[in-house]
Amino acid sequence: MRHTIAIVDGDREYGAALADYINAGTKLPFFAVSYSETESFLRGKGGHSVRILLAQESFLPRLAGNGFVIGLSENFLSEAALKEAEAGHECLYKYQRAEMLLRRIMLLYSREDEALLTWSRRGESTVIGVFSPLNRCAKTSLSVALAGVLKEQCLWIGFEEFSELSREGVSPDLSDILYHFKKDALSWDKISACIVRDRGFPSIYPPRYKEDLWELSPQEYRSLIKALAKESGFSYLVIDFGSLGFRGREIFELCSIIYLPVLSGEGAGKKIASFYDYLEGSHRGHLLALFSEVHIPSDYCIEASDIPLLPQLPLGGYARQLLTEAGYV
Repeated sequence: MRHTIAIVDGDREYGAALADYINAGTKLPFFAVSYSETESFLRGKGGHSVRILLAQESFLPRLAGNGFVIGLSENFLSEAALKEAEAGHECLYKYQRAEMLLRRIMLLYSREDEALLTWSRRGESTVIGVFSPLNRCAKTSLSVALAGVLKEQCLWIGFEEFSELSREGVSPDLSDILYHFKKDALSWDKISACIVRDRGFPSIYPPRYKEDLWELSPQEYRSLIKALAKESGFSYLVIDFGSLGFRGREIFELCSIIYLPVLSGEGAGKKIASFYDYLEGSHRGHLLALFSEVHIPSDYCIEASDIPLLPQLPLGGYARQLLTEAGYV
């Protein structure tokens, strides 16, 4: 049986385009219908079994109780969106890629209908990033903790060559992945040979030589991560951007969420603001909704010997909380 996703948005063209994408571009057990006014929706919904209602955020107060309600916000951090979140309504940034928007909708709805969770995670891996323009803010510790929660479901990929957590003298590593990718010979057997399973979750360690990070362009890094998401067979990729820095900017759009560790202090705040300005100035302002700032207390940081104990450590509990809030566990 096909149920209905109702879209109620004052932008008639937007609603119609999103409905067309759902109806023509997916294999979901849903049929999408769009409305430009709350009144037309309330009059016309009688003939449909509305399971999910996507509504312009300003319409939400009038539409409570009409299925599983998710707000569509033009500004992810708008005052109205924050108020609706406090009232228990999820809000999503409406102008992200349709595929990503729908995947997030299904992840949220899967709390009501777990059968749909398999669709939201089908095909390519869900990519979770950990990035920050700041140094010594526990980026690698957080990425390892996230992978520790997801365990065998995820593949951890590290680009931070100076951390004890990401460099243990193992081989093969990311250098081998980069070599096969440049030779246009990346396949599952090549990927599998580079995966290390020595700490409770599958890992690809950073390259042996820092110079290898400069072998690919930002666009090639995007293609590499997309290939790994397609070929690796894992539900999740957890990426520690580490030393890759802005060179990984083309990967941002592939991520479902990017955790951005921050630090207290005026200097750190200015650096974060400068990074957001960079995204806006480089026509990537739509990616701002992907970033979720997190502040990790200094005593949460871990060492390699702590990894087996992650479930009992504060950072392990915090990572599980983050993934639960995002709908991944």
